[in-house]
Amino acid sequence: MSYRGYDLEQKTLMVGWQITITRDGKFVHNGSVTKSLASAMDEAEKFVDRAIAQADSAASGVSAPA
Repeated sequence: MSYRGYDLEQKTLMVGWQITITRDGKFVHNGSVTKSLASAMDEAEKFVDRAIAQADSAASGVSAPA
């Protein structure tokens, strides 16, 4: 699956779910292991949104909120 240009790959683990995030075939981030797929997806989407916001801020020379 894809979200805003990033590829999100769901991993089914014995203890829950994890989303691995890649872009252009390169590893970006492993999400936390969560009990539900919905929470893993939510965490991954928030990570991507923060990464895009930070890149946009860096390009415009403004610091992004933490």
